[in-house]
Amino acid sequence: MPAAVKSRRTQDERLRARSWRSQSAAAKQGQAAQFTVIESIHRPDPSWLPWVIMLRQRSTPLAIASIVGVIVLHSANVMLQQQWGKTYGQWEQAQRQQNAIAIELERQNYQLPRRYETTPENFVPQTQNNTLFLPAEPPLPPQSLPARPPSTPLDDRLPIGY
Repeated sequence: MPAAVKSRRTQDERLRARSWRSQSAAAKQGQAAQFTVIESIHRPDPSWLPWVIMLRQRSTPLAIASIVGVIVLHSANVMLQQQWGKTYGQWEQAQRQQNAIAIELERQNYQLPRRYETTPENFVPQTQNNTLFLPAEPPLPPQSLPARPPSTPLDDRLPIGY
């Protein structure tokens, strides 16, 4: 180390020690402590410091926006999953009801012949006297198709997906 820097450092250390001693002595005697102001050596800022400050200033809003975006996407995903689960539960319930109706229909179709076998007197046999015959409906005359409206350009119509 150069001698000038070394002597300045030792001088600064002596000043600090004196100010500390005077403060502790004043505190013991009940007097107000006197502070010695030591001027610090001003070092020039490094050349990369403005770039780091600018990067921090610009990246902070981006980080906040990213965090908010992730929270919004996560909450939308959770809400979508909840709605899907609710709709899927309703679909499963409809499937169960449909299966129950099909089982009941098959049960009735199975029980009807068995009831006829066990108690045929409750059923009326099918004869020409107790059967209804309906006359055939006359055929409808051919209808002409309505005139097609003029086609509209594609821009005026709704998209196919809607």
